[in-house]
Amino acid sequence: MKVAVDIDGTADADPAMYRGLMGGLRKAGHKVIVLTGCHHDPITDECKAAKKADLQRLGLADCYDKLKVYPNPPGKAKAAYCAKHDVSLMIDNNVGTAQLARDICTVLVPWSTLQP
Repeated sequence: MKVAVDIDGTADADPAMYRGLMGGLRKAGHKVIVLTGCHHDPITDECKAAKKADLQRLGLADCYDKLKVYPNPPGKAKAAYCAKHDVSLMIDNNVGTAQLARDICTVLVPWSTLQP
């Protein structure tokens, strides 16, 4: 199974819980892809490095298989990635992103960090 997880407002809202979830999924043989947005367009190496540093700071550096960074707003790109790469589950706090991906895969929107 492939699982896509957002950083900003999602994984960073409860790093310990996501460390357990993402790490557990990987240990069980599943692929974890971090899909996130950035304010640069086009995406720069610095932006990618900053996202990797965020994951390191959150204790999630060894909890994912791939990092994909898209220009804001990233919703359409995240949904397209899920469709193209057969993602089974997406976890994202943005309702708009969830609506774009809901016909592609199962989408979980953490209630505590819900973003309209």
